[in-house]
Amino acid sequence: MPSQIHLINTVTAAERIVYKLLVEQPLLTFNCKGTDIGPRGTLTLVTVSTPDGRVYIFDIKADPNIVLNGGLVRLIESVDNIKVLHDSKKQAECLYNQFKIRLKHIFDVQDKYADLMEKRGLPRRKLTLPALLERYNIERYTPSIKLQKLLREDRNVWCRRPLTKTAL
Repeated sequence: MPSQIHLINTVTAAERIVYKLLVEQPLLTFNCKGTDIGPRGTLTLVTVSTPDGRVYIFDIKADPNIVLNGGLVRLIESVDNIKVLHDSKKQAECLYNQFKIRLKHIFDVQDKYADLMEKRGLPRRKLTLPALLERYNIERYTPSIKLQKLLREDRNVWCRRPLTKTAL
């Protein structure tokens, strides 16, 4: 299913999209991009996608007010919307350290996989997202060759503005 990608870089647009997501989407995928995502990192993009293939990229580097004034905080802290992530710990740390907000009501697929291994009497293991998706034969997004090259060459690609079509 082809995705519909929407770049959100104003408070007004964020308010409209966040409201719609809060009301209409009980299940979302959630991902943060930036530099050194973790306790000392900097978030520049928050990506939220819906089961029907819509992708919303909130450009918080373009306007950090998107987080608080644009309502993204309401979505991040909502207990009415499940946020599906892979390896949420570093993203949660970065959100808290940068904005003092807590990621709530999450389903971390990496943690759930480790729980499943433990229930089967196996040691807890962590898998990368591509490995996990491959293991369960789930179709995944593959970045273009250009984007893969860009990501290898420039670890700060998500901090550069304007965002290029290659990056999106």
